[in-house]
Amino acid sequence: MLSIALVTGGKEVVLDALYADPMWRRMTAKGPVTVAAMLAAKAQELALTDLRGMLGPELEHTYNKYLETNGERDPNDAGEWDEGLDDAIANVFEPYEKYLSASWMGVHLIDTRAHIEGEMDRLVDLFGQEVWTQLTYERTNNQILAGVGIVEADLLALCDAPPPPPPPPKEYNSMSVNAVLNIIMRSFPDMMQLPDDLDMVSDTDDLLAEGAAGRLGIQWEDVLVLRDARSRSSAALDAWFNAIDAGIALEENKVFVDLTPPPVPPPPTADLGPDLPATLRRSAPPPPPPPPPPPSVTASAGVPPPPPPPSAVKGGSSGEAPSPPNTGRGGARAKAGDAPPPGAIPAELLQTIKDRSGMTDVQMAEALGISRPTFANYLKNKGWCVPTPQQRLLFKNKIAETINVLTEAHNAIE
Repeated sequence: MLSIALVTGGKEVVLDALYADPMWRRMTAKGPVTVAAMLAAKAQELALTDLRGMLGPELEHTYNKYLETNGERDPNDAGEWDEGLDDAIANVFEPYEKYLSASWMGVHLIDTRAHIEGEMDRLVDLFGQEVWTQLTYERTNNQILAGVGIVEADLLALCDAPPPPPPPPKEYNSMSVNAVLNIIMRSFPDMMQLPDDLDMVSDTDDLLAEGAAGRLGIQWEDVLVLRDARSRSSAALDAWFNAIDAGIALEENKVFVDLTPPPVPPPPTADLGPDLPATLRRSAPPPPPPPPPPPSVTASAGVPPPPPPPSAVKGGSSGEAPSPPNTGRGGARAKAGDAPPPGAIPAELLQTIKDRSGMTDVQMAEALGISRPTFANYLKNKGWCVPTPQQRLLFKNKIAETINVLTEAHNAIE
């Protein structure tokens, strides 16, 4: 006899399924109604899986035995063959007739077309849904859970209790990085989006990591591997991108150690023949002077260009050469007090255009020819937005298009 407790596995199985749900771990406010709804949904998932496993193998065995006895279906004379198969399938459902409505059997057990690929699986899924509907007919979530063995005291305890601790992370295996990169490589990722996806999937933000993992075709266990590997090397992101971009499968039984570029070998020296006495040796020629800077507009007008700043003169007041700008992905990092590079669009102006024009982040990013995460970094002053002339023209045209639409609306109201 089928029951809610039997097809779901009982109280402990349903509770374990709830604890394993990532959404349950992220929830902070948990009322009894919400908890009961989540538990009832988990009970239904477990029941459908159990009923599918209960009937699926038996139906498959019946169909194969029917083929052995009656041979393959002849499309030109299939009437008796189809009726015989329907009778054989109906015999499989006979023990469960008390859990199936007459209308359901009349629709789904006549002309089953079980010889068509996929119809057998569909029939098994419909069976599970119908049995669950009959077992829970006119029952509330709390009454369904009572059939499982979960009572009101259990619901209140779940509301007050903190979420269970997460399972211990798997021990980091440095060789598994290669396996994860091979999976990403086989998923044919968008190479324009790949740097941002690798950044997000190995970041500490679980929501961003889940979204990026879906686009890269990897599981949560793979996310933990990349996250741990990135924490061990600052060069991991660039090395992963280069490996995926190369498109050559990595050996999964070796540690991924190519986290830093190999040293550049010194240039080969010319063979000058046998050593000469010191008096006959020539010293190496001095390096060529640097090319002169291009003439500026001021110089072309007859006015000498302004002198370079003291920090750019060798041996200046600080005694140190200026440090190169930090140019990571998305451009140089914006720092307080730093002057923006030529042609940069300030973050405040980008925010004003976005707020006043009604364009979304995606539309703004498309107009600038960048990805949405990169545009979000620009709004947070995490990089300089310096579009190319072509991107700048597209951006201006997009703003002009928005202005025209608003102007037409204004004139129509007038």
